Amino acid sequence: MYNPHAEILERFERVETLINHLISAGSSANTTPVNAQPPATRQLAADHLGVSLPTLDKLINSRQLKAFNIGRQVRIKWDEIQEYVNKKGAANK
Repeated sequence: MYNPHAEILERFERVETLINHLISAGSSANTTPVNAQPPATRQLAADHLGVSLPTLDKLINSRQLKAFNIGRQVRIKWDEIQEYVNKKGAANK
């Protein structure tokens, strides 16, 4: 005799097994590096670079330092900050 509930339960178990397999294997498209940091605020970037907020704003406005907005808030990627430091160090040599 056909039991629709048993068929649904069997399908659910197969989907659950597949999901568990994907979670344990990790999906390369959706994984975030463990050491990933959220972008820096203006204050964090200024403190890291040892400059004032107005100086940081001048660096951003002159496009020496790349930044982006989240709503009205300005954020700077740590990679961009490090790239600026490396360029500045190379220019001083």
